[in-house]
Amino acid sequence: MPATHGRSSRSARSVRRQQEGLGTNYLGSGLNGIAAAILAYELLIFLSTSARYSDLAPAAIAWVLVVLAFGSTVLAIHLGGRRLPLPVYLCFLVALGAAVVLDLVAVTDSGAARTVPTAAVAGAVAHAALIVHRRGIEILAVSALVAIAEVIAFLSMESGGAGALSVRISALVVTIAPAVVVVVMMRGFRRMVQLEIDRALVQSTTLGPRYAVGMLASEELARLDLAAERLLAEVGDGSVRLPLDAQRAAHATSLATQLRLHLIEGRRETWLHHAVLESELLAPLVELVDPDGTAGLLGHQQRDGLLSAIWLMADSATGLAVVLHVESGSPRDPGAGTAARGLLVPITLRSSGAPLRGVDPATWEAIAQVGVFRDTSRDGELRIEIDCLVENPADR
Repeated sequence: MPATHGRSSRSARSVRRQQEGLGTNYLGSGLNGIAAAILAYELLIFLSTSARYSDLAPAAIAWVLVVLAFGSTVLAIHLGGRRLPLPVYLCFLVALGAAVVLDLVAVTDSGAARTVPTAAVAGAVAHAALIVHRRGIEILAVSALVAIAEVIAFLSMESGGAGALSVRISALVVTIAPAVVVVVMMRGFRRMVQLEIDRALVQSTTLGPRYAVGMLASEELARLDLAAERLLAEVGDGSVRLPLDAQRAAHATSLATQLRLHLIEGRRETWLHHAVLESELLAPLVELVDPDGTAGLLGHQQRDGLLSAIWLMADSATGLAVVLHVESGSPRDPGAGTAARGLLVPITLRSSGAPLRGVDPATWEAIAQVGVFRDTSRDGELRIEIDCLVENPADR
């Protein structure tokens, strides 16, 4: 089973990466446009202050390197199927490093205290736009190195008073701020996309029967079924003679045992079990107790409401020391005055460490779809008791 979970997890992660890429590609195009606008702004600053340079050639060459490196990298990304090849990225870093050195040499040799680097700043901004294709730590590290180089250059120049200090601080802010902003933005975007994809994947469990195999088990069952078909085909076409040799007999026994175990598991695990187990958000936070499988008696609308409530409570608890306990009790007679032949399934949600005021208002709307509920909060524990009126399975 560990190997099964590993293969299934890799498959799920692959789906997430593919779907997440649909959004990050558009985000990357937008960041490239913003970076191009900032490059244009820095170029205007360079042109308007070009008279301050004693030797304009190094700064001009630095700008040529930055523009060519950024333009060729963006072109390579578009031609390479929205991917940044490592050799292209390394060439970009080399060009960026050379541009920073040339620009800072030109600035320090200018003799004017108010002269600030522009190509170096533009290079850091252009590198920050590659956040879609590179890790956040790399984006921050490059911006920090460029900023340190700028500080060293400023220290080797005349102080120039408050006017020079303000333009230098502005240059440092433009060097570092875009990298910090894009890293924070990308982390939030990727988390949002992963949560939505995760929820979409587990949402399908609400449509299943009372007992069923989950998405992870279905993939393993398909693998076992294919292996069994191959073995039977080999016996059928005569390529494998009967009786089976020891190795193939052991293989057949293993297949039969695994198939039997999966069928047994499918008779004990409800849709709610699979929804919790197969979710990257819910699995580490939710503790499910449903020994009789009564959660499987809930209708589709009730299932959708319960899963939404659990999801909202778990999402609001992300980053906190909170454990959500979900317990489904034995069904009972609803008594007089209710729908004939119905059953009441008691479901209890307990959230330790989450105050009542921290619950999203949409959670109560979702719980109302499940049934009549009562909530209490005591000693930092929120307790919600829900009475779910369901159809008696004996009447189906």
